[in-house]
Amino acid sequence: MYLEITDGPVLTTEHSASSYGLPVAVWQGKAYGPADDIGGGKTMADLVLAWAEQPDRSIAETETAINFLRQWPDGPQL
Repeated sequence: MYLEITDGPVLTTEHSASSYGLPVAVWQGKAYGPADDIGGGKTMADLVLAWAEQPDRSIAETETAINFLRQWPDGPQL
């Protein structure tokens, strides 16, 4: 699975940092989990959530975002 977020990271299970089929966000050559800081007081979960909440997301895109976000139970969820 490889899902590109416009002007941002790629959610993928095809990276070595991905395990058990859970997606990681790969951005600027680095793998991120949902709790990882991306600067400006934001986490990767904030970025993925903002992207996933847009109305033109497919079911598959939404499910991938949900699988990414649920890895951090205390973080933002869809």
